[in-house]
Amino acid sequence: MNTAPAAREAARQAAIPSGVARDGAPPSTQLLWAAAFLLLEAVAAGPPAGTDPALAAELAGLLSEVTRSAPPPPAPPWPAEPLTHSETRLLRYLPTHLGAPQIAAELFLSPNTVKTHLRHLYRKLGAHNRREAVQHARATGLLPAPARRT
Repeated sequence: MNTAPAAREAARQAAIPSGVARDGAPPSTQLLWAAAFLLLEAVAAGPPAGTDPALAAELAGLLSEVTRSAPPPPAPPWPAEPLTHSETRLLRYLPTHLGAPQIAAELFLSPNTVKTHLRHLYRKLGAHNRREAVQHARATGLLPAPARRT
């Protein structure tokens, strides 16, 4: 009995429903993920009889290099929650060097209200500080890029 086709089908089924290649993905994408899964399984199980040990070592090295150098998952391109009108007004002041009391005076708000809006902005933008919030807002198009000095 030839178990290779059954093993391939099991690997394909294991790779595709796991969210790696979702329904609706092109067949070539599904095939690539299934092949990658099979290759990982083969390397993890050890080289089959008759396989060149240098080739097996090279494949294992390449696979470990790929897994080590995988980039972190990208941040969401847009805040999960939309910004309120007040947060959007406050966002314009983030690239400036004005502190919360000065921004509050400009917007006719309490400094505590400004601090609350800042906390909400940081949370929605996935930032931990003002500099990160400005970077995320520029990356998502909520703030224009800085003007170049000539």
